[in-house]
Amino acid sequence: MSYDIAVWDLPRTFSRQEANQAWSEMFDGDDTSELLEDSPKIDAFQRELEEKYPQLDTLPDDQLDASPWSCEFGPEGPTLTLSYAWSRAEEIAHVVFDLAMKHNLAVFDFNSELIYMPPGLMTPTDCTLESPHLLKTIPAYPEIIPDILDILVGRQNPYLIVDRGNEFYIQTMWTEEGYLLEYRSGSEAEHYESPQPLKAAEVARIIQGYLTHSSWQDGCTFERVML
Repeated sequence: MSYDIAVWDLPRTFSRQEANQAWSEMFDGDDTSELLEDSPKIDAFQRELEEKYPQLDTLPDDQLDASPWSCEFGPEGPTLTLSYAWSRAEEIAHVVFDLAMKHNLAVFDFNSELIYMPPGLMTPTDCTLESPHLLKTIPAYPEIIPDILDILVGRQNPYLIVDRGNEFYIQTMWTEEGYLLEYRSGSEAEHYESPQPLKAAEVARIIQGYLTHSSWQDGCTFERVML
């Protein structure tokens, strides 16, 4: 069984829904001409990736079992599809993600149907995002928050941590009643939580405001966490 992701040279920021629709249209033969052009960035990415992890067809028989790849790469226009063993998933995901961001390419995770846009198309912040449903700990971009909240629904360990460091963070967890939310601003005395579950849109607004240092607490009710 393999873990499948794709590296994708996109002309603009795509949401999770837009990426899934564009991917389907692209490979169903629909008119997506802006997405079908070959990409020199994909070529450069592939060359650098193969320096670390050569393709299967370039390896001698006695080295095939040590390769992480499940099959040969799947280049198609501005995309490159990669399939690798689940036992190597964390290792390869980290390498592919970091290399894709270096080349300003998006990463499309077929497992979660989540699109990770490159830094050149996103709003930088001073936080990171951590969740068991992300490929790795990633830079926190406001644009991706609604999509991450969406993929938490119905999953095990459905949480997201937005970490600013030094015990400054905001985190949320999906439940059937809605999203629980809490934040901490340094000391234990500055640890608060929402008294009731919130809707996804409200949590997205709060977290995006937290990331951009805007008035994210306006209109919100929080209670001190009693430990």
